Amino acid sequence: MPVVELKNNFARHSVLWWLTLPFMAILVLPMVFPHGAFGVSSSELNFFASWGRDTSAVTASADSIFRHAFVDTGIAKYMGDFFSMANGLSLAPRAVQYASNAGQNYDQAFWMMIYRGIWRFYALWPIYIGIFFSMVLPAFVDGLVTRAKKSFNFQFHNPVYFYSSMHTVVLILGLGFFIPLMPVSLNAELLGGFAALLSLSFWVTASNFQTGN
Repeated sequence: MPVVELKNNFARHSVLWWLTLPFMAILVLPMVFPHGAFGVSSSELNFFASWGRDTSAVTASADSIFRHAFVDTGIAKYMGDFFSMANGLSLAPRAVQYASNAGQNYDQAFWMMIYRGIWRFYALWPIYIGIFFSMVLPAFVDGLVTRAKKSFNFQFHNPVYFYSSMHTVVLILGLGFFIPLMPVSLNAELLGGFAALLSLSFWVTASNFQTGN
């Protein structure tokens, strides 16, 4: 019974960090920040260019997927029409103006955030793969070696470290899903911190891995 409960908790945390929070961010962030805050900054372009990413090719890919997914299907137009409905409401002129401005700002901010998220995804995926093979995978293998040494020396595997680090892995992976949506410019410090935390959590998990024996 405790094992089932643990698995259920792990699944709930996975859904929370990987799906629910990014989805909530998509809905809430356009309410908080003006649409101008969701552009791809020149510093971010320079950052990805310094990693060898062809920003023109990334932009072309993002343009294509955004157009096919949201423009050609009419989703963007439908949402724009929905937020322009305030003009036809029976409200005082000032209220109509406020509702119209708020709706238009949300609509613009929403789609700019979606576009930037797609753009960042295309820019980030080779970097994510590089982080996995250069940092996360070696840390995981080293953790398994550390665990094997503990087993050979009859040392104790700490289950608290294992379970807490597993949930930390879920949290950090969820952050990886959220990074393309973050309302700040991406930089080396942010991605470096993400890579270091993810590698450390994988190492702690592997070095205290519980087999149930």
